[in-house]
Amino acid sequence: MKYLRYELSDQTLGPNGELYKEEWERQCNLYHKEFESISSRLPKLFLDEYRKKEFHDFMIESLYLTRRCLKSDYKYDLEIKLLDYCDEKIHHYLYLIDVNSLKGNFDFMMAGNFDWIYAEILSVDDHRLSLEVRLF
Repeated sequence: MKYLRYELSDQTLGPNGELYKEEWERQCNLYHKEFESISSRLPKLFLDEYRKKEFHDFMIESLYLTRRCLKSDYKYDLEIKLLDYCDEKIHHYLYLIDVNSLKGNFDFMMAGNFDWIYAEILSVDDHRLSLEVRLF
């Protein structure tokens, strides 16, 4: 994460959280400014949903990675199915095409429900975006 760093998030929840909340808000504002600068590269339907609450507290129901065979190469696509925490009848599907890397530390024995806490969508270059998600 570039702006919404794990350690800063954890500090806001700690015993001296008030000391870090101002910095957290500053980082959130910086992130939103950068996100708006790349928002034209994202589908309108996605933006409409993402801007509501950035999928905060949605639960990941499934991750599905698909390999596509091209002439001399492989490409990977990722489908993420999200459930709205407030209404589990509402599903959102994110389709990420030509995924270059997928990194994760998934602890299925943790206390959370695989909740999407926050994310950053940033530009890698003129053709690629990155998506980083903090889960609980």
